[in-house]
Amino acid sequence: MDHPPPWCSQETRRQQAAEHEATKARKKTKEKKAPVNTKASRSRKLQKALTAVGLVRRSDSRLCDAYVDGTTDKSAEEVATIMCRMKYIYEGCCPQFNRKWEELEQHVEYVVEELAKRELKFHYAENFGGRNDYEGYYTGITWDACFEVSDSSAYSLGEMRTQLVNGWTEFPSTWPWLHDGV
Repeated sequence: MDHPPPWCSQETRRQQAAEHEATKARKKTKEKKAPVNTKASRSRKLQKALTAVGLVRRSDSRLCDAYVDGTTDKSAEEVATIMCRMKYIYEGCCPQFNRKWEELEQHVEYVVEELAKRELKFHYAENFGGRNDYEGYYTGITWDACFEVSDSSAYSLGEMRTQLVNGWTEFPSTWPWLHDGV
C-alpha cells in the first residue's frame, strides 16, 4: 500500500487503510472461490475416472496428456470412455474388429497386386516387351491401393486403421476386464 502524503488528514489515512484492507479481503475471497483447475486437480479427476472403469493412465497417451494440460474440451469421463474403447479394440478384446481389419488388409494386398499387373501390362505395351526383371511395383503403390480401397479418404494402412477405429461402434455395455476373474 502506498502511504498517503503527510498533508492528508488522519481521517483520509484511515479511509485509505480501510479500503486497502477491504481490497485484500476481496482478493483472498476470490482466490478461495476460484475453481481449482490445475494440472494436479485434472490429473486426479482423470485418475478417478480411469479407476472407475478399471484402467490406469498410460504414460504414452496423448489424449490423457491433453486433458491434464487443459488443451482438450473433453471431460475426464469422456477421456476414460475413449481409453476403454482403445483398450477394447487394441488389446484383442474385439474379434469382430480384428476380422474387419484383416479383411481390409487383404483387400489392400489384392489391390496392390492388381495395380502391379496393370502397371506391368502398361510397361510392356509401352516398351515393346520392356525389361524382364520389372514386376510392376512402383513407389507409392500401397498408397494408391489404400486410396482406392478407402474410397479416396486414406493414403496409408495407418490412416485406414485410424478411420476404422474412429468409426467403430460395436462396444459392450460392460467392459470385459471389469469382470475378469469373477
